[in-house]
Amino acid sequence: MTVISYRSVTTVPGEDMEDPFCPPAEMHGATVPVYLDLMHQRIEIPLYAQRMLGIGRFMMSEEVTITGLFAPQAKAVLEGLGRAIYIDTSPGCPKPGPFSPHERFTGKKDAYLQLIRRRYKQSLSMKQEIEKLARYWRDGKLIRVIGPYKCAAIHILNCLSDNCVWKAHH
Repeated sequence: MTVISYRSVTTVPGEDMEDPFCPPAEMHGATVPVYLDLMHQRIEIPLYAQRMLGIGRFMMSEEVTITGLFAPQAKAVLEGLGRAIYIDTSPGCPKPGPFSPHERFTGKKDAYLQLIRRRYKQSLSMKQEIEKLARYWRDGKLIRVIGPYKCAAIHILNCLSDNCVWKAHH
């Protein structure tokens, strides 16, 4: 098992493929937009997203050395990730929240929506947390939604943002 260091990040193509900010060797000579596109792709992959978020949060309080041609872009991405609010819709995710189903949840979108509606209706603390996240969403705060139920969670945030009342009885 490889130990991932949050203290250093390399953007030298092919140097360390365990590093989520390291592009593959075939990206030698790539442009900044191509690198940033790779970062957008990787943040959608749970393993990369967890590592990227972990490094971003670590960087808020500790020194991280970033090397390679894309170091300025990696630093900007990390700074944004450190400030971002993450909503992980993965069942059993490491940091559960109101949009995270229990680890054995295997339902489709409709079952997921029913689960979140039930939480919203039955738990005052969950309702308050969901509404707080919807206000942040509406106000344009940096929120990153990841996981298999991403689209459903965004639907809920949009519904609540538009009229501040989510029809929890549907």
